[in-house]
Amino acid sequence: MKQVLIAEDDAAIRGVVAGVLVDEGYAVTAVENGQEALDSCHAQTPDVVLLDLMMPVLDGFEFLKKGKAGCRAPVIVMSAGFRLKQLPSEAKVAGFLEKPFDLVDLVATVERVLVQPRPPAAS
Repeated sequence: MKQVLIAEDDAAIRGVVAGVLVDEGYAVTAVENGQEALDSCHAQTPDVVLLDLMMPVLDGFEFLKKGKAGCRAPVIVMSAGFRLKQLPSEAKVAGFLEKPFDLVDLVATVERVLVQPRPPAAS
């Protein structure tokens, strides 16, 4: 079973996204800030991370910077206030969902990212 980590501070969005993905057969861990996402990513190895950018404690931008050190999972950014082209060039993301997004698009994006080959681990 593929593991999805959701980092979203809005409880309603987090719940809907988690529910849809569980219904699709994914194992889901949902957290409410970037620090919890980083901790979760180090504790278990998710297959994909769904990441909000604007969160308390540690935002999505900082997660993208710090996550490179230990979280190799591809990241799908979910954001209302930013566009993919506004992310720093070093922020390698596998997908982007502009809020509000269609739940069919959510599932399709997760599935598309999961079939992409991962780069080899750095030695």
